[in-house]
Amino acid sequence: MDKRLLSKRLSIIRLSQEIRNGTLKPTEIVEYYLKAIEKLNPKLNSFITILNEYSFQEAEKLETELKRGIYRGILHGIPFSVKDIIAVSNVRLTAGSKIFLNRISKFDSLVIKRMKKAGSILIGTNNLNEFAAGITGKNILFGDSKNPYSLDRISGGSSGGSAVAVAAGLIPFALGTDTGGSVRVPSSLCGIFGFKPTFDSINNYGVYKLSPSLDHIGIMGTNSLDLSIIFTSVRKKRGQFICYINELEIEKLSLSNLKKILLEKKRTIVIGIPCNYFLDYLEEGVKNSFNNFINLLRSDKSLSFTHVEIKPNEFFKSWLIVRLYEAYIVHKRGIKKKLVYYGPELRDQLLKGAKINSTDYHKALNTIEKIKKDFLSLYKKVDFMILPTTIISAPLLSESTVHIKDRIFSVRESLLRNTFLFNSIGFPALTIPFGFSFPSNMPIGMQLIAKPYYDYKLLMFGNYIEKYFMNRI
Repeated sequence: MDKRLLSKRLSIIRLSQEIRNGTLKPTEIVEYYLKAIEKLNPKLNSFITILNEYSFQEAEKLETELKRGIYRGILHGIPFSVKDIIAVSNVRLTAGSKIFLNRISKFDSLVIKRMKKAGSILIGTNNLNEFAAGITGKNILFGDSKNPYSLDRISGGSSGGSAVAVAAGLIPFALGTDTGGSVRVPSSLCGIFGFKPTFDSINNYGVYKLSPSLDHIGIMGTNSLDLSIIFTSVRKKRGQFICYINELEIEKLSLSNLKKILLEKKRTIVIGIPCNYFLDYLEEGVKNSFNNFINLLRSDKSLSFTHVEIKPNEFFKSWLIVRLYEAYIVHKRGIKKKLVYYGPELRDQLLKGAKINSTDYHKALNTIEKIKKDFLSLYKKVDFMILPTTIISAPLLSESTVHIKDRIFSVRESLLRNTFLFNSIGFPALTIPFGFSFPSNMPIGMQLIAKPYYDYKLLMFGNYIEKYFMNRI
């Protein structure tokens, strides 16, 4: 095995090619990542459970299949990890909580079944905020997951351990969940790609719920093409998707072909830039990176830009009411019996949820429906909207507030500000890494938003940006 291949953090397609031509064996790949985890996880705190014996046995089995001429597809022999809230048969599902500390899953979640069928090898489960109810990546029981770019800064969460694993090269890709930004925020803060698809496009059977009308399974990786490959393996096979899958997943798809598919016989791809709310409060480094990103895109004459007016009436209030009320319903039995076992952050949220009545909850749902209609109307004029994924780069683990312009934000509020809305309305959202903030020198993510079921078009646009622009940074 040429270890230099793996040290380059190869794409799934390239890893798959190396497996098929015999340059890399599944057992060698698993061994490489297990050694990387053994070396770096004590510092990064990315994994809760590491499946050493199981993953190697699976790799041997898949290697034997290859020798017999059995090939399951592009994910055959490719390792991955999952947030420790997704059920895996005979593996601990702690949900990052003392309550589930020794709980062993009796079955595979549907998303795990599909990954196993595709031939992907699970290496372990990742650290998270307790029951996915947080945005920082902090966990008082298992310890905080650390940002690979600076160990004194947060990873973001709640899928923080998953993002850290990908960013640190401990795994090619990971699965997480996103209820208010929990895949996109840590992906942005850790400098990787993160994708929250259209609501309910991936079956979440076997994933412990936080807020059922807001929960999404999401994917984290090192490029948008990998995200598309994984999404194809795990998504529901429904007809609503505007499907570019055959074209998108051709490794050598040219820029001109990408552009042709994205234009759909139009003269330009129309990009919406918010003229308020999402850009009102930005850390200076984030603001500069966003302006640089848009200026770079403007050099492409196939893209046109328009400012879009955002009406942020009750954005956060409606999301918060739904999020707290539904989380309380999910944990209602638990807090009656084991309230003291919950960590203080989640306990406080659940007690707030207990005070929300069903009338206010349904009013919030109605408000969200109106907001969704407003955004669907906006997308009659634009193909994509672009905004910073977070208004700040990764703060220090010790920080609880940030000061932007004339306002002081809690870290939680600042991290959620540009992401939670797209959980409420269920639109697909992709964060891509672009530049670093000054003076923190921490990664910054740009968020691309499409309308529902345009997931592949969104991933294709991300791939276009990678090919056309990112090698010019």
